[in-house]
Amino acid sequence: MAALDINIKSNIKAIIKNINRIRVKDMPKAVGFAMNDSVRKLSKLYNMNTKRVFNKPVKYTQSAFGFTKTSSSQKDVDSKVAYAGVKGEPHIKGSGDQVGIKRRVEYMRLETYGGERTPKKRFLVTPAKHSKLNQHGNFPKTFVKTKVANKQKFFLGTPSGGQQGQKFNGIWERYGGKNNRKIRMVAKFSEAKTYRSLYPFDSLTKKFAPKIFKKELIKQINFQLKRKFKAPMTRLSK
Repeated sequence: MAALDINIKSNIKAIIKNINRIRVKDMPKAVGFAMNDSVRKLSKLYNMNTKRVFNKPVKYTQSAFGFTKTSSSQKDVDSKVAYAGVKGEPHIKGSGDQVGIKRRVEYMRLETYGGERTPKKRFLVTPAKHSKLNQHGNFPKTFVKTKVANKQKFFLGTPSGGQQGQKFNGIWERYGGKNNRKIRMVAKFSEAKTYRSLYPFDSLTKKFAPKIFKKELIKQINFQLKRKFKAPMTRLSK
């Protein structure tokens, strides 16, 4: 009759070999895949929140966030790094018009952390009382160009007479009948514009990033273990 005992030592070398292989090869894979899935989900979360925070944002804003995955050259766990954030930031590529990408980075920083926007030229063109903005709350792209071209109906600067000073510097529209001519400001020339912090990038990151990464890492570790061991061992890892 066979004895009811086993030699535990007979399996130790094989187990240690597998554990070392997991630590050196499979654990970096698990961490890298978990990071990649995490930054992908975070960028999707950030983009979804643009529609919640901003009033009818354009598609360019709704897709402002992207991600950069880990690299195959990052061989060990400590070297693994992935990024999620606004496209065009140092570690995240943005495709298309580079001027537009840079402008989006600038206004997303202002919308997130607040601050003062100053003009690249002489003035910023900002809304006035009688401005006609599009559905996204912006001037049409050709707004200034068309107004400058129509000198009969519009003029730039400050009106002659009583309304003087920077407060009244902008684009003015002539309207009314022949015997009742009037003017109204349709855009203002501002020397700066102040933004308050609005987009909750830091709070979203603090709340969701650790949870997402923990969930993805557990999933990836279990997947790597299942590849190395048979069913009795995979049950031990749960």
